[in-house]
Amino acid sequence: AHQLVTKERASLATGRQQQTPDCSTPDISQLDDHLEERRGQQRKIMSKREDKKEAGEDVELEGAETLLARLRRQYRMMERNRRQYHDEATVLLGRQRKILRDLQKEKGELEGLLSAMATSQNETRDNKTVTTLASTLDRQAKYNELIDQEKDKIKDLDTSIAAAEKRLRESRRRVPSARQLESRRMVAINANKALQNRIQQATVRLNAVLADNRVLRSTLENLLKERDKFMLQAQRLEKQLAATVKRKSDIMDQVTKAYSERDEAQTKMRALKERAERDSQQYTHELKKLQRALDHQNHLRAFVATISAGEDEDASHQRLEGEGGEPRGPEQTLATYRASVAHLSEMSGEGSVDTLVSNYLQAENDNYTLFTYISDLNNEVTSLTAEVRRIRQQIEETRGKGADKERNSQRTVSQLQTEVRETEEALEILEGDLRRAEDTLTEMKTATQELFDLLQCDAQPIIAIVGGGEITSASVSVYLSVVEQRVHELLQLRQFLLTEDLSPGAAAALGEDAAARDDVSEGRSSSASSAKVVVPLGKPQLTHTAHTNDEESANGGPLTHGDLLANMRRFIPDTGDH
Repeated sequence: AHQLVTKERASLATGRQQQTPDCSTPDISQLDDHLEERRGQQRKIMSKREDKKEAGEDVELEGAETLLARLRRQYRMMERNRRQYHDEATVLLGRQRKILRDLQKEKGELEGLLSAMATSQNETRDNKTVTTLASTLDRQAKYNELIDQEKDKIKDLDTSIAAAEKRLRESRRRVPSARQLESRRMVAINANKALQNRIQQATVRLNAVLADNRVLRSTLENLLKERDKFMLQAQRLEKQLAATVKRKSDIMDQVTKAYSERDEAQTKMRALKERAERDSQQYTHELKKLQRALDHQNHLRAFVATISAGEDEDASHQRLEGEGGEPRGPEQTLATYRASVAHLSEMSGEGSVDTLVSNYLQAENDNYTLFTYISDLNNEVTSLTAEVRRIRQQIEETRGKGADKERNSQRTVSQLQTEVRETEEALEILEGDLRRAEDTLTEMKTATQELFDLLQCDAQPIIAIVGGGEITSASVSVYLSVVEQRVHELLQLRQFLLTEDLSPGAAAALGEDAAARDDVSEGRSSSASSAKVVVPLGKPQLTHTAHTNDEESANGGPLTHGDLLANMRRFIPDTGDH
């Protein structure tokens, strides 16, 4: 209640604080006075400036009226809010006053109660009550402990009673009555008959299983022999395949080497051809150049020869004239020489005789040098032509050898491919035989496992020896040996049961039920394949030992098929069922 009053006071103070700014709004009378003053000022201004500012005064007057309307609207809203707040504050104050009156009344009642309870008599009574309550709680704890002890004793007594009743029932059960003894004897006789019938059925089924076992053993031996042959053949084929692959790789290396040599020869041939073409072009170019120079020299020589011939004719003519007339003098000869030199100078463009002579000598030397160079070029061209002819011959021979090698390689590769295909076909045939042998071996393993489970043989010794719980190709012979040993034990068990049945106490009962047993055996022989053989899990402890045990101990191992069948024929009576 105090917290509620505090909250109401806080809300009232907040409302007053919110209302205080609204109260500070200017009063409407002050606004009217202010408006009147403005109007008076406007009238004064209008009297002074009626013509100039009439439009501006109208606008200002309209703004003042708008402001007045807005202020009046705000005033009305503030007045409405004030009345609403006054009503709410009145209601809240009345509520708070009522709460204060209730709290004061409650406070007075509590103070009266406290003053009444604070007397010495009440304190004494409270102390006594507390002491009594503590002693009562202690007694309750002791009683609860005694109750738990009594419950434990009752449980022990119930357990003892149940054990005594159980011992009593067992003692009553141990002392059978005559009727119970007779019923037990009949049950034993019926169980004996049932066991004999089951043994008969198991014997019939065992005969079939042993026959199948013999067939499976012979099949397994044949499969193992075929597997050995297949492995030898596979190893031989693998060796042949490895040799073929090696030979193929060698031939491929030779072919690759021949191809590389042929490529190198072709590269050399192309290089020699290009070199020969370049040399031939260079030789042709130089030959043309030398031919032009020789033609020029020949023209010069022809010209010089022509001049020399003219001079000789003139000399001979002059000599003839000298013989017939007057002899030529040195002046005429000099004039002739001068005319020749002038003619040579005119033709060569050189005015100096020394230059003409040096040019002539230089031309002669150049001609001799060119002649020597041309002779060397002719010799080199001849040798290069012979070399090119020889290289072409070698290239043709190399091409022929490469073609022969390629044909031989292709022939060898085709032969190898044929051999590989034949080897693969033979390998596929052998793999098919191996798969069929494996399928047969798998079926034999399955049949052996079913026979092993049917006879309820102990697999722990085999697991300890072989190291696995599944029948494999390596351990199937061990499982078959265990099955044979188990069959031998079953035969011994049947012989034991037969000898027990021939005891003096049971001879009469067996004699009375002989016919019925034969009928039952004949009736159940047709369903022997679907019957379940029930044999003991452990090895039976026989009171006597048959001569078959002596034979087995003498042989030192499991019996053969012939011995096992002979024992079965000796142990099983000739009833026509087997």
